[in-house]
Amino acid sequence: MNILLIDVSTDFTDLSPGKGHTMHHPPMGLMYLTSFLKKHLGDRVSVQILDGAITFNPDYSNVVQHIRASNPDVVGLRSLTHTSHQLHMLAKLVKDYKYSIPVVVGGPYASDSSDRILEDKNIDVVCIGEGEKIFLGLISEYLRSSNIRCGGVSGIRYKCNGEMVSTGRKPLISDLDSIPYPDYSMTDINQYSRMHSHTSIFRKYAVLLCSRGCPYSCTYCHQIFGKSIRYRSPQNIVNEMRALREMFDIRDFIITDDAFNVGLKQAKAILRAIIDARLNPRLYFSNGLRGDVCDEEFVALLKEAGTVEVVVAIETASSRLQKIIRKNLRLEKVIDTMGALYRAGIVTNAFFMIGFPSETIGELKETVGFIRDHMDIIHFPYINIVRAYEGSELYKYAQEQHYDKDFLQRHALQGVGTQEASNTEYNFLPRHILQKAKREILIYFMGKGRMHKMLKMQEALFTGEELISKYSTYLGKCIGSLDFLLKICRDHE
Repeated sequence: MNILLIDVSTDFTDLSPGKGHTMHHPPMGLMYLTSFLKKHLGDRVSVQILDGAITFNPDYSNVVQHIRASNPDVVGLRSLTHTSHQLHMLAKLVKDYKYSIPVVVGGPYASDSSDRILEDKNIDVVCIGEGEKIFLGLISEYLRSSNIRCGGVSGIRYKCNGEMVSTGRKPLISDLDSIPYPDYSMTDINQYSRMHSHTSIFRKYAVLLCSRGCPYSCTYCHQIFGKSIRYRSPQNIVNEMRALREMFDIRDFIITDDAFNVGLKQAKAILRAIIDARLNPRLYFSNGLRGDVCDEEFVALLKEAGTVEVVVAIETASSRLQKIIRKNLRLEKVIDTMGALYRAGIVTNAFFMIGFPSETIGELKETVGFIRDHMDIIHFPYINIVRAYEGSELYKYAQEQHYDKDFLQRHALQGVGTQEASNTEYNFLPRHILQKAKREILIYFMGKGRMHKMLKMQEALFTGEELISKYSTYLGKCIGSLDFLLKICRDHE
C-alpha cells in the first residue's frame, strides 16, 4: 500500500521574511507515524511525506503532479487551525484527482474541530488524539478489508449515511520508549537548516519530544496528548540524540514538550543523562517551561547540559485571568526563575497572551506593565493574541460571555498566526487597543541601552545572520543588519 502524508502546519502561501507564524521544522508528527507503521507493518506499506511549505507552490499549481507521482492508496493530512484552509483545499485536490482515494485527517485541528471537518465531503475520516495507534489501526483494517471507515477502529470519527459516527477515544501510549524514533529518512534535514524555525538558527538541528501530555488544565490548550504527563526514559532520549549525531552530525536540538519541567525530578534526570553522555549539544526549549516549577539545581543543569535558549510561558499578569484560564502561576516565583536563567547566560524569552474574552483594559495594562518592569531579563517577550479554539474550555467560556458561534468560528479560523492577529477585527478586544498594547511593549523592547546589553549576550551564542532573522521575525519586518537595528532603537532607558 502506498501512503502519502502531507503536513500543512506552516502557511506555504506566504513565506516572506519577518512573519512570526511561518515556522519551518521537520514534520515530526508524520515522521512518528511513519516509523510506527514501518515497525508494525514492515514492507506491507510504503510511505512518503510531503511538507507543503517546502513542496507546494503558493498557488497550489504543482500539488496534483506530486499526488500523481506518489500514486497513493491513502492520503493523510495534518494541519493547525490557522492553516486549515490549506488542508481543505488539498483534500479537494486529492478527490478531484481520484475520488476513490481515502483522505484521513489528524493533528491539532482535527482533534478540536472534527464535526466541522466532516462537513467537507472530501474528507473520509478524522483521527482524534494521539495518532500512532489510531492510524496503524486504520491502515491495518484497510489492508484487510479495503474499508477506511470502520467502527472497529477506536479513536476516529466519520460519516455513515449522513450520520456522525464516533468510535470513542483510543487509550494513550503509556510506554513512550516503545515508539520508534521519528523517521528522518522521510525528509531532507538540510532543507530546514536555512529556515526560521521555533528559534532562528541556520544550522542542522533535530526536534526532540521528551514527554507527552500535561497535568494542567489550561482552558486554551489542546487535548491531544491527555492531561497527565508521560516521559521517555533518559537513556532512550540520549540514544536518539546519539543516533542523530552519528547519522547527520546534529548538535542542535529543539525540545518541544508541552510541559518538560512539570515533573521536575524526571526533567533533571534527563538533563543529567545528556550531560553524562558527553554529546556537548546545544539545547533550545521553545515551547514554554513552567516558570514556577524550577529551582537553582534545575537552572544549573540546564546550563551544564548546553541550553542556549528557553521560553517561559506566563500568558497574563492578571490574577483573575490566571484563575479563569486555570494557569494559576505564582508570578513572583516566575520572576525569580527568569532572573536565574538570565544570570546563567541563557537567552530567556517569555510567552504572553492578550485579548482574552472578558479581559478589561486594566488587566491588559497589568500584563503590559509586567513586561515593562522585567524587560531587563526577558530577551523576547512574545505577544500572542488569544485564540479560543473550537472544542477548548476557553471556547465554552467565550460562549458564556455571549460571543456567537459565527464570530467564534471566524476568530478561531483566521489564516494568520497569533502574533499577527492583532491586525484583524475578529478578536475579543478591539484591534486598536491590542495594537496600542503591542506598541507600548515595543517601545521598551527597543530601548537602545537594553538592546546593546541583550545583543552582547546573544552574539556569543548566535551568528549575526541568525540574530537578524530572529529580530526581523519579532519585529515583523526585515532589519537588514544589526547596525540598522541599533540605529532605530530609542535613546531611553
